[in-house]
Amino acid sequence: MWAKVKEHRQFLTDTSELTKRRRLHRQQEFLDTVEEEMVRRLKARVKEDPNLAATLEKVASKEAEPYSSAMEYLDSTDTIPGRLSTPGPEPD
Repeated sequence: MWAKVKEHRQFLTDTSELTKRRRLHRQQEFLDTVEEEMVRRLKARVKEDPNLAATLEKVASKEAEPYSSAMEYLDSTDTIPGRLSTPGPEPD
């Protein structure tokens, strides 16, 4: 059995498949981290953004549809990168 595992690993190495898989894995790890952090920051903004809190309440009470409300929020003039950026130091 161990010989088959070694043989397979050698095949992956010889065909560059191991390098490709590792590369894809690291890319996915990066994207997962970005996604997790964006979700964390968005949830933190709910407490600070009365418009977002109001939209969430409308969706929860079925006054608004979730998908279109989300798209409207994402397309608003306040861009997501700006809304989700890490707050800087307070101005003097």
